[in-house]
Amino acid sequence: MKKIAIFISVLLVTTFALNGCGGGGSGRYTVPPDIGGIGPGGSLTPGGSGGVLPGQPGGAETNPEAMLYAAWEDFNLGSYNTAIYKFNAVISSTAASDADKYEAYNGLGWATAKSADGGGIISALEIFSHAYPYNDESKIGYAAALVQRARPNDYREALRVLTSMGLDRTSTVFTPKHPKIGVTNAEAHALVAVCYFWVGDQGGALSHINHARALDSSMDGSVNKIYQNLLAMGLTVN
Repeated sequence: MKKIAIFISVLLVTTFALNGCGGGGSGRYTVPPDIGGIGPGGSLTPGGSGGVLPGQPGGAETNPEAMLYAAWEDFNLGSYNTAIYKFNAVISSTAASDADKYEAYNGLGWATAKSADGGGIISALEIFSHAYPYNDESKIGYAAALVQRARPNDYREALRVLTSMGLDRTSTVFTPKHPKIGVTNAEAHALVAVCYFWVGDQGGALSHINHARALDSSMDGSVNKIYQNLLAMGLTVN
């Protein structure tokens, strides 16, 4: 069990933390300035902003699409706390459609995962749970959070979620709508390989990690590190 815990830690550090998802460095900028905390007590929970955005005429922005655009702009700049505030505003807005709110939960999940105030990808698991049935980026985030949590049925559930977006087939290409979430197609298939490995499907694990390595041959990249860890844990390549 200790070896499994070490493996999971290395996996998430090399794959979903490498672009600022918790842990090493916040990746945040100061323009536009971050807003410290949201919601009661500065929590990172949905719905804390009351739909009010800073810097807008009259103190509010009532167009959910404009809120989402502004939130993703802040996210792309690395101003994750500001993005969190604005994604929450969309979630709280009575003018927001269901589709707007699913997109806001998706953004909120990734911003929370990357925020220095968050706890990495696992801290966004519940947030992603609101959006993953409707959003492929949230499916990736939700599956990654399940893998990090590593409860007995989490790998199978993560594999189910990834399969629902077609990633059980190596021909499926994951193209993020928001590249700054920091997950490539190669890394998505490496995540599938990890899930297959832990549910006992060596063939599936090998097929997907080999596909991921074909897409990303960097020796010091996350895919190769995942491959090396799978080998260390007993992946059979012959």
